[in-house]
Amino acid sequence: MLAYLKKIWYLGLILVVISACSEDDNNMAKIQVTLVDAPADYEEVLIDIQEVNINVGDEEGGWQSLENAETGIFDILKLTNGEEAFLGEIELPAGNLSQIRLVLGDQNSLTIDGESTDLKVP
Repeated sequence: MLAYLKKIWYLGLILVVISACSEDDNNMAKIQVTLVDAPADYEEVLIDIQEVNINVGDEEGGWQSLENAETGIFDILKLTNGEEAFLGEIELPAGNLSQIRLVLGDQNSLTIDGESTDLKVP
């Protein structure tokens, strides 16, 4: 089971992709966040996304929540071969982006060989 959880951890590292960043004339940047995955040896991997936050890395801005973010339960294995889930976008002052955080709910699970296992995320 630990090996599966390690694979999920590595899988989680590639879940969030900044799909587009653009800077306009007023020194603002639009950040769009999408969810994608690579094929894996699981039948189903469900993650319960409650919130998407972005850290702009400065003392003034800190963590910013994506307004109108798509939340809910996503089967990330369906997000392969060019399929993606648009989670939302935010416009921030141009600068450095230091972190993206997915706040997950309690309904996360992994299905292997027909057996579903709850995933606990600290």
